[in-house]
Amino acid sequence: ADLDGNGTIELDELMSFYRHIEKETFSRAKVMILFNEYADHIPKVDDLDAVEESTDEPKAMNFEKFARMCFEKDLFKREKQYEFLQVEDDEDLERKVDKLREEWPIRKDQLTKVLKRVVPPEDNMFDAVQNLEENLFSDANRPKVIWCAYRLTDEETRRLGIEGYVDEFVPR
Repeated sequence: ADLDGNGTIELDELMSFYRHIEKETFSRAKVMILFNEYADHIPKVDDLDAVEESTDEPKAMNFEKFARMCFEKDLFKREKQYEFLQVEDDEDLERKVDKLREEWPIRKDQLTKVLKRVVPPEDNMFDAVQNLEENLFSDANRPKVIWCAYRLTDEETRRLGIEGYVDEFVPR
């Protein structure tokens, strides 16, 4: 769920994860309530010795809070993950990740072209693509994490692209 690789899960990442894996029960309001219930303010570091928590700072969840939320709210079960990942078993997962590595330059280009058209350059979706690339070619063999990050990034990019086209061609 930590698409940008910063060690925390922000609201937009949880929204994306929930939208695609728990799609039957997705609602923005529900996700915002869940996030506010489990997330903490990110500590603000003013200098090397002082850390203060500010309510002005954005909220995020660490992995422990995310895992607790999943357990307590019965979210993101293995069956739903595999349905979203579109894999039959762990071998299928390995094959898909290997194919993604082979096709990465093309897929990365497709993702970044859409993102450049619909989101500002500082958007964290660009961080998600970069983090995905780093994980894809790192020594750590975590196919489920890699494939899930790819599927989420791909689906969110498609969603943003469609919204961009709608906004462009259907004036409000």
